[in-house]
Amino acid sequence: MSHLTPYKGLLLNLQGMIDASRRREYLPKEKALELLRKWSGQDFGYDVEAWKAWVRKHRPEEKV
Repeated sequence: MSHLTPYKGLLLNLQGMIDASRRREYLPKEKALELLRKWSGQDFGYDVEAWKAWVRKHRPEEKV
C-alpha cells in the first residue's frame, strides 16, 4: 500500500478497509471517527461520503 495521508488513512479505517494485521495503519472505526471529529471540528458520523466531500473541500492536498 502506498503512503497514506492522515485523513485518507482515517477514512479507510472508518470504512473497515484496513485490517488489524496491518498494525501500523489500523485503527478501530470508533477511534478513526473520534480523530476525524477532533481534527476537523466536524461530525458526519459514519457517513464516509460526507467526510470525503469535506476533506476534498477543506483539505484538497489529501486526495481522498
